[in-house]
Amino acid sequence: MFVMIVDETIVAVGKIAGNKISMVAISIEHQSRGYGRSFVKFLINEIISRGEDKAILEVVKGNFAKA
Repeated sequence: MFVMIVDETIVAVGKIAGNKISMVAISIEHQSRGYGRSFVKFLINEIISRGEDKAILEVVKGNFAKA
């Protein structure tokens, strides 16, 4: 489990399993501020640093997360 903390506040949590990003959640108060994008990049880099050649992120149909 990975946690992003900004100013002593938990902003995001995420989980990886092998080369898959299995969960990402950004607090409502911190959405649309670039934290999610930065956090996913961090998770991808963590996967690559563990020797994987690619990272996989599956998104549930109906997930209305903003790109």
